[in-house]
Amino acid sequence: ADAGLLFGYHNHTGEFKKIGDHLIYDFMLGTVDRNKVIFELDVYWCQMGGFDPVEYLRKFPDQIRLTHIKDAKEIGASGTMDFKAIFRQMTANALEDWYVEIEEYTHGDPVRSARESYDYLDAAKYVN
Repeated sequence: ADAGLLFGYHNHTGEFKKIGDHLIYDFMLGTVDRNKVIFELDVYWCQMGGFDPVEYLRKFPDQIRLTHIKDAKEIGASGTMDFKAIFRQMTANALEDWYVEIEEYTHGDPVRSARESYDYLDAAKYVN
């Protein structure tokens, strides 16, 4: 903190389980020092954990300062992620930093998967 650095936290599905009456991710968001810890919401793992990433972006706009854009494989390939709603909420939150990860490659070719993901996002009018 003295050097002006923030601690960043990236979720997976485990944070969307409960310990007692507390959802782990909500407990973390509600108890850390907002001036020292920021969160990078992995939208895919949030959804796979049973929760809506848009609701988390809406509920914690000051703490979720980065997003990790991910799908089961190439971005947009599964058809299960509502990237339009996610990017619209990111824009509403004035989030400027987001990262893309391709978890698995449909064709076994990372370059092809990166190209398909890029083309999907490039064609999406809602992506700034």
